[in-house]
Amino acid sequence: MTLHSLKIIIPRFLKSIFLASILFLSADLSYSQNSQAMARVKIKNKYGYVDRKGTLVIPAQFEEAEDFREGIALVKFNDKHEYIDRTGTVVTTVAYGKPFSEGLAAIRTADKWGYINKTGKMVIAENYDSVDPFHDGLASVAINDKWYYIDTTGKVVLPVKSSIENLVTDFCFIERNHDKFVITGCGLGATWVEFDNKIGYTYNNETVIVPQQFQFGLWHFQEGLAPFVINHKFGYINKAGKIVVPAIFDVALDFKDGFAYVESGWGNGYINRDCYDTFAVAGTHLFNEGLALVSGNKDYYIDKYGVVVIQGKYIGGGDFHEGLAFMKTRYNGPVGYIDKTGKVVIPFQFSGARNFQEGLAAVKIHRKWGYIDKKGTLVIPAQFDETWDFN
Repeated sequence: MTLHSLKIIIPRFLKSIFLASILFLSADLSYSQNSQAMARVKIKNKYGYVDRKGTLVIPAQFEEAEDFREGIALVKFNDKHEYIDRTGTVVTTVAYGKPFSEGLAAIRTADKWGYINKTGKMVIAENYDSVDPFHDGLASVAINDKWYYIDTTGKVVLPVKSSIENLVTDFCFIERNHDKFVITGCGLGATWVEFDNKIGYTYNNETVIVPQQFQFGLWHFQEGLAPFVINHKFGYINKAGKIVVPAIFDVALDFKDGFAYVESGWGNGYINRDCYDTFAVAGTHLFNEGLALVSGNKDYYIDKYGVVVIQGKYIGGGDFHEGLAFMKTRYNGPVGYIDKTGKVVIPFQFSGARNFQEGLAAVKIHRKWGYIDKKGTLVIPAQFDETWDFN
């Protein structure tokens, strides 16, 4: 497959014609709500958890805390890392850990990593120098600077990829600065270098050549595909290690709702898994609930056909969650919420806002955070220093 096989199905100048002829049907807003949902909150530099009524069901006592994932949260209490359940009961204590994903959590007791299950039992031995969480049934792990994909039994399912990947795990980002690639966002201080027509990196004043086919991998598998890079161009591989989308893009993000955002010399836009049905846009947001936010002087939303379904009236918007998205009318202005027709359903009145989850959204009123329902009613008073989504 070549670049010429990509088909632009919605040219920019035709979008207004499509918009005039299509009636957008908003999604059903009757999202199910979990009565056991909890949200992480911060009170005087300590973290705790509240329920949907605003009751502090787990006291604000932790120095650090993560959201509940799969019914378990990772917290730090008295300098110890612990996994707790929704009652606040400690499941297990570890030297260091990561949140649960697909039933397993990565932990480290000495200088090696392994994985435990939700009872605290070690199910994949601590053999690895570095690890990532499981996504789509696979996790990337490293031994002696060599990276593999393993399944949830610990079996290697994809061969060695690259000696560089230990520097780009945990959602580190890579930016190009002239002829160098600089890894940012994870504090590793590693810098990509080019010499003798080869790619490598410098770290702790040592230079390492990366001779493998896939020079580095940036993200986890999502919807069965993961980005890779060859000669500074991005493509996608499947779980068998087969190239399914050729390396022709300058930027390639994760797949979400069947589409991935890409950038190339021919323009920016979205591709599907077959690298067809693409259309050009200027934004970098992933699709969520069938719509993607396109950023510009005025933000607007498109559907999966590239049709503009919400015209650019607003700025500083978010993705749609449970049928609503937060938005501003001007920079540094108050925040409100719109529905999928673009109608303002909760007036612009908050100094900060987050996504709706489990029927509630965190909003900032003056300097404190609380929660509103979909009618805009403040159901949990603004009393917290910081809040996160219910889950």
